[in-house]
Amino acid sequence: MKRMSIAEAKARFADAVKNAEAGEPVVVTRYGSDVAAIVPISELAELKRLRGAKASAGLAALVGGWKGSAELAAQSDAIRRKRSHPR
Repeated sequence: MKRMSIAEAKARFADAVKNAEAGEPVVVTRYGSDVAAIVPISELAELKRLRGAKASAGLAALVGGWKGSAELAAQSDAIRRKRSHPR
């Protein structure tokens, strides 16, 4: 992971974006502290998905991205629906 000061990121913004496009996040620093990141758009989408997951949905809200995860999510939803509608 590359690191750049704000001044360097400003001067070399196109390079920072190219790195992110290639899958390598760039951490932007101010006075040596991490303050921001330039990331590939796929990582931003994943972050939004994770942030949108509700605690009440449990682990099923985090499912995705691996073989069989859709089946796990479907089973989890079915169990949750069954529990919320007692017979």
